[in-house]
Amino acid sequence: MPIHIKAKSGDIAPTVLLPGDPERATFIAENFLEEPVQYNSYRLLHGYTGFYRGNRISVQTTGMGAPSAAIVIKELIELGAQNFIRIGTCGDLHGNLTLGQLIIPISACVLNSTTNEIAQFEGYAPSPDYDLMQNLVTAAQNKSLQYKVGTVGTMDLFYHPDATISERCRAMGVLALEMETSLIFALAARYRKRAAALLTVSDNIPQGVRAPAEIISLGVRAMTQVALDSTLSIKE
Repeated sequence: MPIHIKAKSGDIAPTVLLPGDPERATFIAENFLEEPVQYNSYRLLHGYTGFYRGNRISVQTTGMGAPSAAIVIKELIELGAQNFIRIGTCGDLHGNLTLGQLIIPISACVLNSTTNEIAQFEGYAPSPDYDLMQNLVTAAQNKSLQYKVGTVGTMDLFYHPDATISERCRAMGVLALEMETSLIFALAARYRKRAAALLTVSDNIPQGVRAPAEIISLGVRAMTQVALDSTLSIKE
């Protein structure tokens, strides 16, 4: 029995959306899902299962950072989850993306130790399941939303003491920094599950600008809608 996700077999849908913020999980359940049922609130790791256009879906908080996400996803796998879609925010490294627009990661640099512990060797390149990623691209296109496909970097530290990390990532064309994606890709691969990610640009790192709350809210709504629409095309 999982320790942190206090649910039982059957409570979790095969496909799970993964926001980091517990309030965001609750918001999604209450505003996008039909007949949502909360299966977990322990440690504020809010989890809900409901229906989206007749398709059974779960939404589960991961908390902040790869170590927290690793606990949650491993326990979701024990409970039967098969497909994982991270939905979160990120910081634009180049300053040329619009605040609130979407990024669909095609790979995630490992700038954290947790992903390496899962992979068990350095040099592993975490990447999404192609079909799940393509479903996200198609859903974004169908809604005529602005999005960018590319590489992101997953960091352990939000406040990192080494400022040159951003410079080195920019030099290699990394689009944005965030804190969970590489771990989710790696853990899904380790257990032969599928994962993808969809991110909203909340910060312009070069200019030190954070999007106003209303812009982030609009971006999160669009991101959630795209993620949910993409699940309708998942083939088990």
